[in-house]
Amino acid sequence: GHGPSPDSEAVKQLEAAGVAVIFVDFSDHPLSNTVPSMRLLGKALDRNQQAEDYIAFYQASLAKVTDTLAKAGTVKRPKIFIDMLAGLQDCCGSPGTGNFGEMIKLAGGRNIADGRIPGPIGTLNVEYILSSDPDVYVATGVFGHGQGGVTLGYSATPQQANDSLKQVSQRAPLNELRAVREGNVHGLWHIFYDSPEHLIAVQALAKWLHPELFADLDPEQTRAELYRRFMPIPASGVFTTSLVP
Repeated sequence: GHGPSPDSEAVKQLEAAGVAVIFVDFSDHPLSNTVPSMRLLGKALDRNQQAEDYIAFYQASLAKVTDTLAKAGTVKRPKIFIDMLAGLQDCCGSPGTGNFGEMIKLAGGRNIADGRIPGPIGTLNVEYILSSDPDVYVATGVFGHGQGGVTLGYSATPQQANDSLKQVSQRAPLNELRAVREGNVHGLWHIFYDSPEHLIAVQALAKWLHPELFADLDPEQTRAELYRRFMPIPASGVFTTSLVP
C-alpha cells in the first residue's frame, strides 16, 4: 500500500533489526517532494547519477509548462474537475490540497475542490460539482477493458480508452456539466497521482486547460522519451485521451 507512518510499529521493528528506513513522497505534495525523493532513492540504491539525470529531465519537462505560462503573462485560469476513478466508486472522488491539485495550479487551472478538500484526496458533493460549472472535466482510470471506469494503462488501446471515457462521462448527473455537453472531456491515467511520472500529467493538464498556448506540446512524446531513457519497459498503452468535441 502506501506504507507505514514514521512512528509505526513496523518502522520500529525494522530499525531495531538494523534495517534502514527511508520515506519518499510522490503523492501528498509531488511538486515539492519528487526531487528530494528521487535524490534520496539514488543515494540509497547507489544510483546517484541516474537520479540526477531523471531530476534534470523532470525539471525541464515541467519548465515547458511554467515557462510558457510565465511568458504569456496574465491568463484566465479555467475551472477543472478531476473525477478520480470515475465510474469505479461512488461520486465523486477529487484531489484537494496537494496531489493533482498542485498539478492543476502549476498547469494554469483552478481546481474546483480547492478550499473544499483540506487533504490531498477527498470527496465532493455532486450538487457542488454541478454548481461549480467547471470548464474542463477529467476522469482518471487505471483498470483493464471491461472492468468499468476509464480504460487506461499499459494494455489499453486508443479505441478502448475513447469508448470507456465517453461512457463514463455520460453517466447522470455529471452528463449535465457544461464541460461534458461541450465535449471538453479528457481521461488521465490514475496512477499519475502517486508516481514520479506525473510530469506527463502536468503537460496534459496544461494542454487541456490552455490548448492555444500549448498547441505544440506533446505529452505522449514526453512519455516516449521518459521510457526510452529511464524505463526498462516499452511505452505501450494509452495514458491520456480526449473526446473529440
